[in-house]
Amino acid sequence: MPPVNYRVSQSQAVTDSLRAIIERARSQGRLRLVVEASRYMIDELAYDPLHFGESRRFRHAAKIWERLAFCPPLSVRFGVHEDSKQVFIFQIGMSR
Repeated sequence: MPPVNYRVSQSQAVTDSLRAIIERARSQGRLRLVVEASRYMIDELAYDPLHFGESRRFRHAAKIWERLAFCPPLSVRFGVHEDSKQVFIFQIGMSR
């Protein structure tokens, strides 16, 4: 496991969305794949989020880099606040 350099946080809505994705994956027989992808995703977000996925835009007022990454079958939209070493997960999705 890589070292933790950033604190990763998410809203309750994102947590609920991830729970729904896990249940959907379980019913489709893809639970292991989703669990492995989510672990990889969290490790990357905590270790080096500015090199994970691709940059979308910089929110100047908040000083947050908005990024998008794919860890099949998952995708994640997140923001990185470099000054405070924080990552904010905005959205997690699952491909069909």
